[in-house]
Amino acid sequence: MRQTEHLLKTPLFRKPFGIDDTKLDIRARASYERARAIGTAFDMTAEDLSTLSRKFWDLHSDPLLSTFDGAAATLLTIQYNLVAGTLAQYLPSRKDLASLIDDLLQYKVMCLSGQFCLTELGHGLDARNLETTATLLPSEEFIIHTPTHRASKYMPPTIPVGIPCIGIVFARLMVDGEDRGIRPFIVPLNDGSTATDRLPLRLLPWRGGTNPVNHSITSFRNVRVPHSALLGSMDKPKNPRVAFFECIQRVAVGSISLACVGVAVMEVTAYIGVKYSLRRMVHVLRAFSNWATRYFSDPNINFRVRHAVAACMKAVISTFHAELRGIAIAEGDILAVSIMLVAELLLGRYELPETADPNSLLARHETGLFEERRAILASDSLNHEGRMSENHLLPYCQAIVEAAGHRMAYDAARAAGVMPALIDLYLSSVIKLDPAWYVENADMSRSAQDRWRMRHSMLFSLTQARWPRAWTWPIAPQHPSFLTPSGRHSQIA
Repeated sequence: MRQTEHLLKTPLFRKPFGIDDTKLDIRARASYERARAIGTAFDMTAEDLSTLSRKFWDLHSDPLLSTFDGAAATLLTIQYNLVAGTLAQYLPSRKDLASLIDDLLQYKVMCLSGQFCLTELGHGLDARNLETTATLLPSEEFIIHTPTHRASKYMPPTIPVGIPCIGIVFARLMVDGEDRGIRPFIVPLNDGSTATDRLPLRLLPWRGGTNPVNHSITSFRNVRVPHSALLGSMDKPKNPRVAFFECIQRVAVGSISLACVGVAVMEVTAYIGVKYSLRRMVHVLRAFSNWATRYFSDPNINFRVRHAVAACMKAVISTFHAELRGIAIAEGDILAVSIMLVAELLLGRYELPETADPNSLLARHETGLFEERRAILASDSLNHEGRMSENHLLPYCQAIVEAAGHRMAYDAARAAGVMPALIDLYLSSVIKLDPAWYVENADMSRSAQDRWRMRHSMLFSLTQARWPRAWTWPIAPQHPSFLTPSGRHSQIA
């Protein structure tokens, strides 16, 4: 039994509460209540956030979180991962933060809400250039200020909805006129009903077709906060770039946790039979998700490599379920993240996890795409600083990251003992994404690819006799009929 299954019997989840109400703010408040109900059902602790425990990943893989109310999923992952998770980073040296983290995780103090204020109107993917300032005063307090309209914080849901709200606000630490880099600050944003005149808030238009979130534009007019609001040291970092990414490391955690949400959505979609073709992917992707979360949670692995794995998983989920386009944008647009990842791989800064079978089709595809770009960029005829180099690299970065992700999913499914027929059908789905490469490099004509796909579709249909006719959705994805003893599955003849 899943930890949230009992919630299905409560009034909050038995019907789309408030969905017919013309007042969107009432529907928005209902999403906060659902987020609280789901979050408290998991009884999360600061240790779960710091160690990225199984419970943390189970929360983001829960079907109720992912399918019943997308707004609640958005609010909960912000509060637990981005806000409480960032605070937990500093807990070893700031024991006073323990009570605040507990309030956020248990929704204490009148259901305290937390928001993550990083990006600005003028600085999204280039958040390292943000303009919000935090100036140290002689009293040791700080003044948080928005110097220009472009520096207003964009998207965090800060408009009051009846719940007191605090924010982790990222700003440039200014000490005696010196810029000491970007730091996170704890800033009260509203008391649940109103915000002060020093915090102008502007509600963004509600999104259609989904439960609304009170996304906003937030500005700061010389907001005074105590010295304890600062998270981290006041010293100027030796490497501002590394220090910035350490401050926002929970964004990388968000990439893979949102991908887990996407997998859960696809599991439920496959269960209700909307599209039979999804079944060929769901169980492979669940194995990928389980492997990726274990890998990402290992603190002994280089954090940049773990971030790369998260990006690969996110790219795969975005490929197969375009309707979850929000996942492709949240925690860093997948195209921009792919460009950065491929550039760092080409520069040799780190390597992706090795494949278990370098001779598999997907491993050959991944290696082939990467080496193709490397060879072209190494050509003396290219101007590496000009547009020629950009044209030969940038349009291919996302495809390379997706190829790496598909290879990882394939390896994870084989290691987990997923039914060979399902793995082969997943393989055929991936081949369709880039059939020309397999024609050129794997001696697979288009007609051969079609015949192979049809053959495995027929084999897959024969396996359906093994599937149970009646499922209860909380346990369907883990049913043993989808597993097989470990061993190599069939390759293309």
